[in-house]
Amino acid sequence: MASSNTNTPAPDAGSELFDEAVACIAQEGRISFEPLTILRRRLGSICRRADKEVSTIRVLVTGVKEEALGRALSSFRFGRNLRVWLEDESGHGAAILTFSPSVTHEVARRQFFIEILERVSRIPSHDLHCLGRRSKEGDDGIICATRAGGNAWPNVMTEVGYSEPVQQLRLDAKWWLLNSGGRTNFGDSCSCEEGPKELSDRSMGAGSEPKPEN
Repeated sequence: MASSNTNTPAPDAGSELFDEAVACIAQEGRISFEPLTILRRRLGSICRRADKEVSTIRVLVTGVKEEALGRALSSFRFGRNLRVWLEDESGHGAAILTFSPSVTHEVARRQFFIEILERVSRIPSHDLHCLGRRSKEGDDGIICATRAGGNAWPNVMTEVGYSEPVQQLRLDAKWWLLNSGGRTNFGDSCSCEEGPKELSDRSMGAGSEPKPEN
């Protein structure tokens, strides 16, 4: 009987999902890598507008490598509210920066993660917090102690969007599940909207479609 290797990522899964995510970004949210001072100034303007409008925004930066982007964001004012998705293969040399408003996003993120952590931490050694990997950061992740260190894959990863299309969060969840080759076997995305109190939760397991909203 033939057996499938669940630890092998789908070919070019990361690049394909990155391209899908790029297609969701408006033209005004796309910029080319420039000298550090100019890049920080342009990013700062975009982040201030998003913070004022209380909405999550994604920015595509092209022509950039990991080391150069790290220098650009090392002293960036809004750096703590940015999550990086870097696609450095297949000639991309691009990154998607997700900026989430400070207070509103952090409250939703923390409450959502605590709910998950209370359950997962009952499993021995599954209580170490991480933000993801060098190539992609999520909002919060949980990693088993035996995996910790280096560029290890988290066991569980959460992605939280404040006033952000669910489709973009779904692409985030699929990236973790497909690229980890089964090492990240559960992804949970949470979409919060301003106005009436409403929480949309979509859970995905390896090889599955999103479950209905709760």
